[in-house]
Amino acid sequence: MSAISFLLAVMTVTGAAPADALRTCEVRDVVPQVTDETVYCWLNGWVGDIGEMRAPASPQWVAVHTGQYGFVLDPQSITTPHAGRLDPNSPGDIGNSLKALPSAAFSLEITIGGVSYRCVRGAEAQKDYLNFPVRLIEGGRFLQRFDVLNLVFESADGQRAPVDARLEVIAWPDRLGFVLEATPRGDLPAAELRIAFGPNGKDLEARAKAADAWKAGASARVALSWMPTPVSDAEAGSVAARNIRGDKAALDATTDADRGWQRIALPKESWSVASDPDHLDRIQVDLTNPSDAERVFRLMFALDEGFEGVTGMCPMIRDESGQPAGIPVQISKNWHQQKDRRLLYEGPWFHGVTVLRLPAKSKFAFEFTMAYARWGGVPAASHAQLCLIGWGHNQVWEQAAIGSWGESICYEPDAIQKRCRITDVRPLMVRSMSENQPQWTWTNNVGGGDFLVYYDAENRYQPLKEVESRYVSQGPCLTRAVYRGVTTDERIRTTVEASLPRSDDYVRVFHKVRYDVLKPTPFKRLAFYQLGADDYNWHRDGRIARGDAAGVKEEWKPNYGGRVYDRTGIRCDGAAPWFAMLESDGGNDKNSGAWANRGIMLRAWNARLGGKDAAPSASVYRSTSGKFDSALIELAPPADLKQLEPGDFVEAEVEMVIMPLAAGDYYGPNEALRKALVADANTWKMFHREAAGNNLDVRCSRGELLHTYPLAIQVAPDQSAVFEVTGGVGYVPITFSGLRRHNGHQVVIRDDGKDTVLNQSVHGADFWQTTYDPAARTWSQTYNISFDTDQPRRTRVIRFERKAS
Repeated sequence: MSAISFLLAVMTVTGAAPADALRTCEVRDVVPQVTDETVYCWLNGWVGDIGEMRAPASPQWVAVHTGQYGFVLDPQSITTPHAGRLDPNSPGDIGNSLKALPSAAFSLEITIGGVSYRCVRGAEAQKDYLNFPVRLIEGGRFLQRFDVLNLVFESADGQRAPVDARLEVIAWPDRLGFVLEATPRGDLPAAELRIAFGPNGKDLEARAKAADAWKAGASARVALSWMPTPVSDAEAGSVAARNIRGDKAALDATTDADRGWQRIALPKESWSVASDPDHLDRIQVDLTNPSDAERVFRLMFALDEGFEGVTGMCPMIRDESGQPAGIPVQISKNWHQQKDRRLLYEGPWFHGVTVLRLPAKSKFAFEFTMAYARWGGVPAASHAQLCLIGWGHNQVWEQAAIGSWGESICYEPDAIQKRCRITDVRPLMVRSMSENQPQWTWTNNVGGGDFLVYYDAENRYQPLKEVESRYVSQGPCLTRAVYRGVTTDERIRTTVEASLPRSDDYVRVFHKVRYDVLKPTPFKRLAFYQLGADDYNWHRDGRIARGDAAGVKEEWKPNYGGRVYDRTGIRCDGAAPWFAMLESDGGNDKNSGAWANRGIMLRAWNARLGGKDAAPSASVYRSTSGKFDSALIELAPPADLKQLEPGDFVEAEVEMVIMPLAAGDYYGPNEALRKALVADANTWKMFHREAAGNNLDVRCSRGELLHTYPLAIQVAPDQSAVFEVTGGVGYVPITFSGLRRHNGHQVVIRDDGKDTVLNQSVHGADFWQTTYDPAARTWSQTYNISFDTDQPRRTRVIRFERKAS
């Protein structure tokens, strides 16, 4: 049996030890390794259509970087400028590590009636934005899958093969796969498809014959895979799954040998997010590895066609007792579809992807759980890759949600569609856009924002390249995604962390940015953060207010439009400085339903600019996006600074808040918010309440305080922590790290002299989040604790400890 086929088979091994003789694995035995990670990026950045706005010296290459190998594809020439095995211990950024790899031979060929046609180019018809010919299908921690459409095959005398063809690339941490698919436009004679790939001096080849008479419209394909780490030739083990709920029926578990996954079809159920917000999918999964070697299980949990709750799905793995195990599950999904045009891989679908490593002669049982609207009775947080096939442009788009009633905030890391990285933003649990369904569905889009905005000395906008998305946690209590890149002139390196917490009042988003200056950088315009974006700010704010934890400092009516600065050099001093954009209106084109106000709180700042320490400052920029003249807030350098120097940096932590405009708009359960809105809706006081209330005072007597808000504590060697916290508004996320086990912990809250063990469960063990850190080989747990009270600066003592056995 070939190395390719044995890894993908799902079967019972003849003569192997029976299942009851296999060792039962614990969670720690099967967790992913540091190298079990993948990244997808445009290596030289994205500017317009592929190749049309780039000099030949800087072509647009699509790349995959994993813990074991790198692969760079030129989607226009269908060549591989760089490919091969990576040293997992080598330092450096992904751009340098990928470009250090040698080129590799790569060819696609179709032989029709004895005539050979070679692929000479791809990604034609780039103006078709709906089906842009380089398409990210799914991407995340474990799997990057994309295809290149409109391949052109020519014979030696220049004749084009009369076929429509595409190349699909399937990249796992330990396996790189290709699928060449071709469809004849008319009836053709016998044909053969061929892929050849030569990484690290190897010569890999796969051939597949089409039918003797290749009929028009009858697709044929050939697949090839490469694994940089050799494996033994043995069977792969077995996968079995059944529904824990409902009829407890066995579920189909099938193998896709071309793509390297074992697919578990999730059951179709009829239910409603509005009437059953605490709904959980629960699937029992049993894995066995009776062989003499470790086996990697690449699992895909899949839903297709119509299903409920697509905007807020949060899958996870729990152990047999229902305790969250901390093993990540990649979230990829698509709900897009055109009314009059069918596209391969259009929505709706959901794929939850994970990788588990089973030791030799072992078995492992676990529960796949999927939360939707709520987790432990509180709206859950989720962060997913959203496929854009069926919408258009087809690159990286990430969608985060609180609950399962629409988006909360979206990111486009390459800033392709509106030249900004913060895109759609929507308020939580306010009157919806739908007149027929005023609650529990999509709300109005009050979005637009950005991180680094940099125009060089010649006033040329400098986008990012080598933009990588990494997923530390995808929910349900506190998400965390990390985006890294470098400006195309290689002068500023950027890191952005984005987190969304579980909550029942309004949307809060935590952004942490770090910019490092690599070379002397003169600039015409520079911003470190934007609330509203130059080309995405489709609403108008009647007033802007600013202040700090002590109160308001200033309130004014902004000027709009013209793409010029209205104000610069606004000092951001005091504790918890904040800005609020008030009296917001979406204009005449807004849908029915409620609008929302926006604001930011500067939670932390540390910067060296122009070679010296720099205090934070802000500007107001008069934006024009489409037909909307508006204004936006920027965190900016000092007004008199014109050049950054090597060694300069900015570290900032910004909390973005999307606030309901009126008490009557909000229908959620948080009575403290409702009371505040009745008194102070559409005023600066709502944003001051958040800025001052979550300006926490934390005193840690056991363990180590790592971060104040969101709260993060490193437990003591005895796996416990004790701290006192004063203040708090809403559900405050608290993370305990350094745990040696994924289970057996509890949180005790002392409030007003009484101890209460935290228990928010609805279905049991369903209110905290567990995350495994493969580098430290430890776990963390995150809880969300409601600190709402009539006493604004109330003090509580929080104790984290092992449960009594």
